[in-house]
Amino acid sequence: MLVMWLVPIAGLVVIAFTLRETFQDLFQPSASGSLSAWIGRATFSVSKRIRFLLPSAGALAILFTIVSWSTLVAIGFAMLYWPSVPDGFNMQTSIHRDAMSRFGIAIFYSFDTLVTLGQGGMTPSISWTRVLSVVEALLGFSLLTASISWIVLIYPALGRMRTMSRFASSLVRAEESTRVEILSGDAEQLLGSMAQDVIRTRIDFVHFPMIYYFYAATERASLPQALGQLLEIAERGGEESQPERVRLTAATLRAALEDFAEILAARFVEGDAKNPENVFTAFQRDHLIDSAQTASGHGSAVNQRQRRS
Repeated sequence: MLVMWLVPIAGLVVIAFTLRETFQDLFQPSASGSLSAWIGRATFSVSKRIRFLLPSAGALAILFTIVSWSTLVAIGFAMLYWPSVPDGFNMQTSIHRDAMSRFGIAIFYSFDTLVTLGQGGMTPSISWTRVLSVVEALLGFSLLTASISWIVLIYPALGRMRTMSRFASSLVRAEESTRVEILSGDAEQLLGSMAQDVIRTRIDFVHFPMIYYFYAATERASLPQALGQLLEIAERGGEESQPERVRLTAATLRAALEDFAEILAARFVEGDAKNPENVFTAFQRDHLIDSAQTASGHGSAVNQRQRRS
């Protein structure tokens, strides 16, 4: 008799936990759900070991998160249905009355209701099971709609991240090929634009933490490398020899990068949040980028400037 009460209570806990995680991920972006964070990290870690999966790690993490939400909700409702199977339902066929058979039927009916197919050959015959079925069907429709909206919003954020990374990489390569310094001429406008891009990408990371797990197949589109390049540009712009407006916008860019580093250190990588270079190096390492090679590239740029001067 005690089990008849404990199983539905456990079902309510599972449903409440899942809805809380879903709500945080979709509607409270400043507090990412722990379930999705765990799924994202686990998927990314496995993908780094199975390299051909790595370019798809972010998309797989999103898919696994949505499937986990749906599965947990269905299991939770199955626990609520279980005490009333089969007496609380009109069924086309008879079933064994042992616990496992009843729970299997409850699971099948719950998934069937969640995806609103209604093809399971059983219908609720008492009021409270009918109400539960309606609630689950509404939740299933809401999950589907919210998941599609989540995906639709994530990919523009990913595009903005890739654009910023490509621009930083192209800018550094253009400086090396033309020997025209990035900070020459009207540099404050360029630095201000970079600062805005960093701030926008930081906000995207707060709203859509899953974009961290999207791996860039080329270093030119890699955010970890771009952040290191932007930090080096900000440090150059802050030198005393630069005009006041350049130093001001360079300080703005560095402040934006420091804020970004705090988000990364708090949620994704281990590093000193007060030391953006340390955090960005950890970011590069986590995304399998050779930080030594990146540092070498920065060093060569510095050497070129020294030779020109």
